[in-house]
Amino acid sequence: MKVYSLSTNGKLIAVGSDGVYLFDLNGSLLWSRNIGQIWSVRIRDGYVVVGAGNDVYLFSKNGTMLWRFKTGGWVRSVAIGDGHVVAGSCDGNVYVFDLKGKLLWKHNTGDWVWCVDVGKGRVAVGTGHIGHRIFVFDLNGSLLWSYDVGDWNWVKAIRIGKIIVAGTRNFEVLAFDLNGRLLWKRETGNVWSVDVGRCVVVGADKVYAFDFKGRLLWSYKTRSNWVLSVAVGKKYVVAGSRDGCVYVFDLNGTPIMVHKTGDWVRGVAIVDGEVIAGSDKLYVLKIEREKVEKPKTPGFCIISALIALALAKKFS
Repeated sequence: MKVYSLSTNGKLIAVGSDGVYLFDLNGSLLWSRNIGQIWSVRIRDGYVVVGAGNDVYLFSKNGTMLWRFKTGGWVRSVAIGDGHVVAGSCDGNVYVFDLKGKLLWKHNTGDWVWCVDVGKGRVAVGTGHIGHRIFVFDLNGSLLWSYDVGDWNWVKAIRIGKIIVAGTRNFEVLAFDLNGRLLWKRETGNVWSVDVGRCVVVGADKVYAFDFKGRLLWSYKTRSNWVLSVAVGKKYVVAGSRDGCVYVFDLNGTPIMVHKTGDWVRGVAIVDGEVIAGSDKLYVLKIEREKVEKPKTPGFCIISALIALALAKKFS
């Protein structure tokens, strides 16, 4: 089961693969539904929202399909919060529903919608290629503000927290207050993932951690320059890389654990003292401090000298 997307509410894990799967933290499969390849999945408040093909689905935590809505393009991103379900489609529209499946409003952005989030009474949307804008709406569909990230750029990741953070294909991470004032902008590599918690964490050519004023706290280079997924918890930061490794850091940026999987790590999450990662399969790992040496070769995933040598031969 190759994992393309995952989400957790702290008790259950929703997985997007060739269908949608729901597990408990002990690894028991509660239910699955074969609805095609999943682009995005989110779980919250007893609901699982899924983007698969051109469709948005909402399931109960018991696996009952509550409703389904067909858009005019691939549904690349979904979110749930504040009693609303949000979906971004490659038909150029962002769709907002209530939990019963009623379409409350939609807005045509003029370009593919790559990422969405909902929270703090706001819906955040990132588009790309031609439209290349960030849009933020209130829950009634009124546009509060928008921001142009530049020609032929894509907003690939967006997250609402204490601030709103977005990452782009053109090597930038941007932070705004909730009213749209640009707080700071920093150059990184091509951004794949962002998260906002105790700090701002970015997955790009490296793992980056910034404070809320935009000061770089630390960065770490993995073996690959594609850090595909990041998450920040109360005590740890976790990152998933195209090199197949899951990296766990303390909040000071010290790597305390590295786990090798069998494929790109496309999704990560943290629950208490455990890391959830999606790769060639679903992994739930107990966080245990181990000796992780600083890579001698830039970005190399070194657990020990012997493992480093084996990986070097494998990937040479």
